Amino acid sequence: MQAAFWVDYDEARKEYIDTGCYVDLENGEISMTYNYRPLKALKYVKQEDTLFGVAMTPEAFYYPGDGNLRVRWDSSEIRPLKPEDCQRLRSFAAVSLATEVKAAKNLLKNALADPMFIRLIAYEEIGRTGDNGTILLGDMPGMEPT
Repeated sequence: MQAAFWVDYDEARKEYIDTGCYVDLENGEISMTYNYRPLKALKYVKQEDTLFGVAMTPEAFYYPGDGNLRVRWDSSEIRPLKPEDCQRLRSFAAVSLATEVKAAKNLLKNALADPMFIRLIAYEEIGRTGDNGTILLGDMPGMEPT
């Protein structure tokens, strides 16, 4: 199931990068897809788009690494999103913010790590509150405002 999608432009490489963030509904793993579209080849490389269903793939290929692994697949069938898919997604959300912060710190201190680490966090309410277990939500530097 796609949890997020965005398009970046890398000025140095002169290319667009379509990024999809997917959650495996079998085990809760969060993986990333990247579609690189150089300016010189825009008419040959199709732009990816947001996916509002669940991608059913016969097989997926994971690139080695740490954190949110890159994944790709050659074909998929898209089925409509069901309420139980969203319930399943919520079941994978971590309930301990401290545990997730520690995992992120351990991963991000690696100089070769991707500067973005995506996790699912359970919440009771999103809004302003006192000092009881809050986390700052903000825009990723270099990305468009959300």
